[in-house]
Amino acid sequence: NIIEQLLGTVLEGPTLLEFVRNMAFGALLAIGLERVYIRYGHSLSNRTMFARHFYLLAMTTTLIITVVQSSLTLSLGLIGALSIVRFRAAIKEPEELVYIFLAVGMGLALGANQLIVTVVAFLTITAIIWLRHRFSSGEAENENNLFLSVVSRSPDTLTVPALTQLLREQCRRFRMKRMDTTRGELDASFLIEVESLESVQQIVAELRRLDGEAAVTVVDQRPDIGTI
Repeated sequence: NIIEQLLGTVLEGPTLLEFVRNMAFGALLAIGLERVYIRYGHSLSNRTMFARHFYLLAMTTTLIITVVQSSLTLSLGLIGALSIVRFRAAIKEPEELVYIFLAVGMGLALGANQLIVTVVAFLTITAIIWLRHRFSSGEAENENNLFLSVVSRSPDTLTVPALTQLLREQCRRFRMKRMDTTRGELDASFLIEVESLESVQQIVAELRRLDGEAAVTVVDQRPDIGTI
């Protein structure tokens, strides 16, 4: 009888006006989170494409929590649904997972009708991100302003020592981010800092000289400048 009473208990949820308000704030805060991630994130993936779905994630979470919070039966049903649905998106860096978790957290709080707490938390987190970027990451941003990716099917001519020697001559600083070697192929990624665009052109020219078929990609990680 106790279990039946618990399962049959329906709690009072937010009104329709409160629900619409929470959904609107979820969209606005998620769009703000998108701007923060694009501007201050350090992920090497396409941050613009990745962050454009934050508002959908936050609003969907708000909807789900608003519906299930009024009934224990619906909450148990949500657990069963989540055991079936798998999140299979490729999360390449921890920073991406953090921002996804933040968008979900905002949706959870808004679904629980905690609007003030959500807004204060978002403003606090945003302020901390801005302060950290303002006072401690300027040097790191300048150092890692370019992302260089090299894919070669001639590892005998475009060797790792030759590649690192080339970067040592043309870059002020560089750091290897990833290197994959398979039979007949070399895939390497670097964060580099160069003096000018001419240095980038020189790097590409030297890579072409070593391997004319190599795939070379140079991306500027600062969103206010764009892609080279």
